[in-house]
Amino acid sequence: VRSWMLEEMPPNDRCLVMTQFLAGFELCLRMLRSTYCHFL
Repeated sequence: VRSWMLEEMPPNDRCLVMTQFLAGFELCLRMLRSTYCHFL
């Protein structure tokens, strides 16, 4: 998501986007960690 798109959003939508992004990022990290531990 580009910063100018966030600028045009109302604050609650911006918060929702950031929350979804962080949730996806955390899920990705968790998958990476489980894969990494699997290969150890």
